[in-house]
Amino acid sequence: MLQYIEARLERDLTVAELAGLIHHHPNYFIRFFKNHMGMTPMAYIYDRRLEKARQLLTSSDLSIGEIALAAGFNDIFHFSKAFKRKIGVPPSEFRSWPGALPQPLLMQPACVITSGQDPAANNKPCPR
Repeated sequence: MLQYIEARLERDLTVAELAGLIHHHPNYFIRFFKNHMGMTPMAYIYDRRLEKARQLLTSSDLSIGEIALAAGFNDIFHFSKAFKRKIGVPPSEFRSWPGALPQPLLMQPACVITSGQDPAANNKPCPR
C-alpha cells in the first residue's frame, strides 16, 4: 500500500481508491491505516507529498511550481502555505539555505543538555 501511494503522490488519491485495493470499506480502511501508521491515509499522503517536495527542492533545479505539481499539489499557493506550516519557511527560502540542511532544522530540541549555565546562552536547559 505504501509503495502504491509513494508511486502515485502526484495524482489525486482517494480513500475509496486505496480501500478498494485491499477490498475494504473506506471507513474500516481509515481506522486500519491509522492503527498501523499513527495517522489517517490522507494525512500520510500529505506528509509524503511535503517530504517529496523537500527532497526536490534540495536535489533539483525545478521551479517551485514544477515541484508543487510533481509532489501532487495542484495549487502553488496552497503548496507554499502547507510547506511553510510544516517546515517553518517558504519553499523559496528553504531552497536558499546553505547546504539545504532541512532534517536537523525540522527537529529542534525542546531543551539543550549543558554542563553549566551560561547566562548569555538562550538555550533552555533540560530539567534534571
